[in-house]
Amino acid sequence: MDIWIYPASGGVATRVTSDRAIEAASVWSPDGDRLAFVSLRRGHPDLYLRSSSGAGTEDVMLESDAAKYTNDWSADGRFILYRGIEPKTNMELWVVPVGGDRKPFPFIKGPFGVNHGQFSPDGRWVAYASNESGRWEIFVAPFPGPGGNVKVSTGGGAEPRWRRDGKELFYLAPDGKVIAVPVVPGGSTFQAGAGVPLFQTHRREHISSTDLFSYDVSADGQRFLVSTGVEGSTDSTLTAVLNWAKDLKK
Repeated sequence: MDIWIYPASGGVATRVTSDRAIEAASVWSPDGDRLAFVSLRRGHPDLYLRSSSGAGTEDVMLESDAAKYTNDWSADGRFILYRGIEPKTNMELWVVPVGGDRKPFPFIKGPFGVNHGQFSPDGRWVAYASNESGRWEIFVAPFPGPGGNVKVSTGGGAEPRWRRDGKELFYLAPDGKVIAVPVVPGGSTFQAGAGVPLFQTHRREHISSTDLFSYDVSADGQRFLVSTGVEGSTDSTLTAVLNWAKDLKK
């Protein structure tokens, strides 16, 4: 598994990585010049940076024995949010600075699971999925904290995504519908309205721990890219002709 870039308008893809190990969970830098991604080339999931053109070599962002998977890159370019897995606790959200000593620090730790962290466009909030209520729901918490979280979803949710202007937050309902939640940006507290179903997806099931997000949304919130499961069987019929040489003599 490697990372490729396909033009949104169609055309020839660019291969960004080519190591024999699994490389996945890529996120764009705000200016689009770099990618942060996960590579298992050293036997455990580590974070790497590389030019989105595929030129040059990778920069080791964070290496350790603990499993970790990139979630998002802040709009100001300063932080990368990733999901960490601690055997003695659960899935956690951590932050690593892009510059300086790159010393990671925890954002959310607890006796429950968290995943799919996403920075708000203004960098003041992080939307994420958590099962702290007993099922997966969408919450928003202030970044870098402290402060309490706000539950956004109703009836379950996963994979939050922001519109570029911060006025909408999208997530996937348990039945695969995309839900849009209106947000009032710029306030001292997080304010959100009731979610509205947009459309039904037929997203494919996740196939590995590096398979984090199954959809994305354009900056204006008008187009969605969904990794969709193939319906029905893809088997083709194979016909075997025996003694075909005998028929040639007729």
